[in-house]
Order: sequence, then structure tokens, then C-alpha cells
Amino acid sequence: MLKILIVDDEFIERDGIIFLINKFSFDFDIKECNDGEEALKYLKENSVDILFTDVKMPFMDGLELSKNAKLIHPNLKIIIFSGFGEFEYAKKAISLGVSDYILKPINQLEFKNTIEKAIKEVEEGKKEKQKKELRSFSEKEHVLLKIIGGTPIEELKGKFGFDDFINFINQYKRMILMEFDNDFFNNHQEFINEIQNKIEIKTDYLNLNPQQSIFFLFDFIDESILKNICLRIRDKVMNDYEVNCYFAISKLLISPHMISEEYLNIEQIMEQRFFVSNNYVFSRNSEIQLESTDEKFDNTMLKNIEHDIKVKDVHSLRKHVDFLIRKFSAKNAFSQIYVKYILSNIYQNIYQEIQKVSQIDLNEKIDKIYFCRTIQEISNILDNIIDRMDKQFTKESFNDRHEIELVKSYIYNHYGDDLSLEILAEYVYMTPSYLSSIFKKETGMGINSFIKNYRMEKAKDMIENTNIKIKKIGNLVGYSNTSYFCQSFKEFYGLTPEKYRQRDEDNE
Repeated sequence: MLKILIVDDEFIERDGIIFLINKFSFDFDIKECNDGEEALKYLKENSVDILFTDVKMPFMDGLELSKNAKLIHPNLKIIIFSGFGEFEYAKKAISLGVSDYILKPINQLEFKNTIEKAIKEVEEGKKEKQKKELRSFSEKEHVLLKIIGGTPIEELKGKFGFDDFINFINQYKRMILMEFDNDFFNNHQEFINEIQNKIEIKTDYLNLNPQQSIFFLFDFIDESILKNICLRIRDKVMNDYEVNCYFAISKLLISPHMISEEYLNIEQIMEQRFFVSNNYVFSRNSEIQLESTDEKFDNTMLKNIEHDIKVKDVHSLRKHVDFLIRKFSAKNAFSQIYVKYILSNIYQNIYQEIQKVSQIDLNEKIDKIYFCRTIQEISNILDNIIDRMDKQFTKESFNDRHEIELVKSYIYNHYGDDLSLEILAEYVYMTPSYLSSIFKKETGMGINSFIKNYRMEKAKDMIENTNIKIKKIGNLVGYSNTSYFCQSFKEFYGLTPEKYRQRDEDNE
């Protein structure tokens, strides 16, 4: 719907314009102002498609308003109307970029034709702007994909002849890779606008595939600050969609020629997430720390694998085992005996989980691993046993009601404390993703929604039945920020806590 601003110091004149707009069924969002100064203030804070203004007004006339309005909104369509038909007014209006000039009393047919012309020009302008933005975005996206794919910048410059594009690439100071376990970006591309607003810094965005996207940052920002920003985004994603996302931060880009190499680096850095629990932001510094402590590194992964088997998280198990094998394959420092010992223990844990076996039978299975001549042969054996595990657990029906009841009970008893999916998952010895899935399946709502519902119910009960101050009630139900509590309560019940309490008092 287009927005029109009608400016005239006489109410009856504004009312007449609105009457004609309604008579000819023009679909406008109509705003009114009494004079030029009021209109200019409105234009500074709001976007408008068409300005319909009288010439003669106190404080600021229509010509001065038109001049200032064009500085704020260059594409604004302006229609001047006045009882003074002198040529000088029309000439001055045209020089200011006014679209049309209508004399009072207004001829209805002239009014209709003028408005239709303005609407057509606005719509055509918007279409052209969208096409231009789309062309610009598509070209930029194409160039970035080429660079990330390894095409030399000089080759692109020669092919497209675009110094301007080299300039925009020169502005990038760092990259952040954002990754999901599922095909998140297939259904949530619009979420990127929210993400960019959440980052609150200037970025360009490039979607790579349904699971990965990159943000290109224009400013030098300390890595610790970026990590906090990424964690805030991760919290928003978890709250809104109940899925985890992960981030890998590049080092500073000294030259645009670093983009391709640094992209490969952050992809490699992102692989840390497969074996490091409860960590969502990765960078070069954390990678160096992990590589320098192989024993600790291996122990962390093995604990994750044991946990995967225990909670029957086959998806995570595959990733952890695959990463461990790729690590062994990439380095020659490990002895065959050490590798076979680690992988045979994993096989043993899986095998014992899916069926009861004699020690003799298990030894025969383990012997096959020790007789393997390549790590790929062992990988195939593990793939087969994980496939069997997956099929068996898919067929079986697990009763998770007890764990869900434990989680609900914990929420009932700790609703005023810091609650998160990770805390609750740790309480019942499950992975966050698995708990989130079965909780929603069992209760029909996500954990975060369940927590908020219960907190709001407790808050309403305190407001209705106690004299506790609103701020204190917010703290008691887990909200340290009173403004956020009041906002959440209003979204839930349609009234602020104060007005809700006042309503109850008035009813009494």
C-alpha cells in the first residue's frame, strides 16, 4: 500500500482531498499535517510515496516544504495545489522537482488523472529500483562465489572490467561462516535481515548452500566482541527456531586476495564443532589450542562418542567417528596399533549397545579390525555397525515420557533460575537437539515456549493474588530486566503487568 501525506492548514481542504481519494477508490495509507514544519518533521522520521501539499501555509509554505522534502526523499512524488494560479508559482514548483500543480477549486477529473499518474510513476520507480538492486546484488554475489571458488581476482577484473567491484572487495576486513546441521536456509532466507540487524555492524551476506552462509564485515572489530555477537545470534536462533547454529571467524583480511584462502581456513576451523561439546563459535586461536594438545583432543572426542552411543544420537555419532578417522588419516604421527585400539573400542561400545554377545563372539569382531590393512577398511566396518545401530533404534519405540516429566518438574521448581536447553539436557543426560525434538513431540511446544508459558502463568498468579511489586515479580519468574518482563507479559496477556493489576482492582 502506498503512503500519501496531505498537508494543508485548513481541515476542510484536507477532508476534501480525502473524500476524493475514497471516491475514486485509491488504496492509500493516508497521513495528514497542518503545516509545512509539521510535515517536514514527519518526513524526517517516515517514508512517504506522494506528498500532496498546499502552497500558502503558515510557518513554512508548500514550496519550501517541497524543496526540503526532496533533500530527504529524492524519489518523492510531490503534487502542489493552490488557489493562486500565477505562473511564477508553477515555474518555481517545477524547478524544485514537483510532479504536478493543481489549481483550486480542484477539478475532480484532473485530480483523478494526476493521482493515477503519480501512482504509476511511483510503482515504476520502485520496480526499477528493485531491478537495479537485484542486478547489483546478483553481480556482487556472482563475484564473491567466484573468488571463494578460487578464481583469481585479476581474471575477474579482466573479464568484467569492474574497478568498482574491486573497491567493494577491498572494504572487507573479516569473514564469519554461519553453519547449521539442517537445511535451515531453504526456508528461512528472510531471517538474514534479522541477523544483520542483530549484528548491528555493516556486512554483506552470501548464501553458499542450505546449511552455510558467510557474512563479510566492513569494519575492524576485535575477535572477542565478534564472539559475543555470534553468541547473541545463536541465542536468538535457538529461541525462535529451536535449532543450533555455529560460527567460524576468519583472521583479519589484509588483502582481497586472502578471501579464497581464508574461506578454506574457516571451513576447516568449523569442523571443530563435530567434537567439541557446548561450543558454538570457533576461530584460529581455538584451533591452535586443540591441535597442540592431541591427548586432550582425543579424550574429548571419545567422551563425545561414548555419550552419543549412550543417548542413541546416531547423527552425532557418525560425525564424531568420521572426524576422528579423518584426523588419523591426515597425520602420519599415529601408530597403527594406537589407531586400531581407539577404533576397536568404539566398535565394541556400539556392538554391546545394540545386542548381547559373548566375549568370544566380540573378540572375533575385534580381530577383524586388527587384521585390516588400511584405515578405510576400519572405517567401512564402523559404518556398517553404525548403520545397524541406526536401523535397530529406528524400529524400536523409546518411551521418553519419564525424561520429559523430569524436565517439566525441573522447570516447575526452577522457573525463577537461569534455564536453557543445555542445562535441561545435561540434567537428563541427553543431547540438546535430541531433548528438544522429543520434548516438542511429547508436549506439542518447544522447551523455550514451555518455560515462557509457565513463567507468565506464575507472574499472572502473583499479580492477581499478591501485593508484590512488579519488578520483584519479574525477578521471581526469571526476568532480571524489568522492561523485558513487562514487554513479554503484554505480548502474552495483551496488557502490561501494571494495567493487568489495575484491571483486577477495578473489577473488585
